[in-house]
Amino acid sequence: MRIFHRERERRQFNNGEKKRTTHNLDMNLAQMTRQWRKPLFGLILLTIAVVVIFQVILSNHHPQPRRRTKAKKHLHMQYVWYNPLTPQENEFVRNAVGKTIDSRLLPPIKQLLLKRLRRAQSTRGLNGTLPATVVKKILHEEGIKSRLPDVIMIGAKKTGTNALKFYLEFHPQLCVTGNEVHYYDRHDQYDVQWYKSRLRIPKKGQLVLEKTPKYFVTKSAPSDIKRELASNIKFILSVRDPVERLISDFRFTTILETKKTWRRKQSAESQAKLLISEIMTAESAINSSHPFVYTSDYALHFKEWLKYFKPGQFLIIENSEMKANVVETLHSVERFLGIDHLYTRDVFAADGMSVKVGKNNITAKNTKDPKLPYPAVSKEVNKVLRDYYRPKNLEFERLAGRSFPWSTL
Repeated sequence: MRIFHRERERRQFNNGEKKRTTHNLDMNLAQMTRQWRKPLFGLILLTIAVVVIFQVILSNHHPQPRRRTKAKKHLHMQYVWYNPLTPQENEFVRNAVGKTIDSRLLPPIKQLLLKRLRRAQSTRGLNGTLPATVVKKILHEEGIKSRLPDVIMIGAKKTGTNALKFYLEFHPQLCVTGNEVHYYDRHDQYDVQWYKSRLRIPKKGQLVLEKTPKYFVTKSAPSDIKRELASNIKFILSVRDPVERLISDFRFTTILETKKTWRRKQSAESQAKLLISEIMTAESAINSSHPFVYTSDYALHFKEWLKYFKPGQFLIIENSEMKANVVETLHSVERFLGIDHLYTRDVFAADGMSVKVGKNNITAKNTKDPKLPYPAVSKEVNKVLRDYYRPKNLEFERLAGRSFPWSTL
């Protein structure tokens, strides 16, 4: 009995020790948590503050653009690159005329804005701002205002329109819009004021030129242009061998719609098979409704344009002739538009196509991809295409009033 009581006392003592040990551990953990709570909370607040300050600094930081102080020669014209407008002055121009202003207009606009800004601040006490209406008035007084195009390069696609536009951008009497606007073939939900806002703003005496090759094959474009633009508007149409244009259009579309890894695996034979599957039916006939095919049918589309405009309003340029003698081609454009004679052989490099700008030679944009092989079209397929286009080429010659080197091939 005595042994039993001793054993019970020993167990009670052990249980009490365990409870005290557990209680002590809980107390130590709570004490450690209270000690670390404040520093941890402070660290979180510090991190949030650093992130917020960093974002504020980035949002208010306006890196200064690199200054250009050297004068550069574009052809035989002297263009001086001035320091860019300040953010405040840029805001004036942006509010008044949008982002498509010609960079060559910035120096006189900057002087006018600063002069008028100082006058307004001294008389009206404005806080460094000018209303957009005042800016527009300044520009209009100087003959600088948005205007609908005087000349449109209507196409055709893949006939050297990019190169021709590149050369014409250097002429001081032309204000050439940068990107293709696609107003008459894609953005019919907008009005003509939207179209005007997408064009560059010319100086007094400049002609506004816009280029969108898709207009040539858009059936509604001639009637819409006739209704909305001036009756004496002029058009530049570039053409080339229709078979070569078709293949070039196919390659350009393939480059746009496929990945580089796929293009590297292609061969000239596989590209030819893909081209044939695109433009020919199962009965080995030409699919005349395919865009590659009907875009090269110049007579089909030119007839639509002649329903609304006189033949004298069109200048037709042949691509191979421009490559052989770019200076004479540009002279024909100058005569057609009634602008000063500017382009000479001295402004071009030894290759006859690159333009000398200072010590550099600049070439037009090239859309070719060397990784994609040129389709090895067989003689049989080439003959089918030549036979298909021959009567259409002859009809186009009759409509254009001139001959082309590929008409009877």
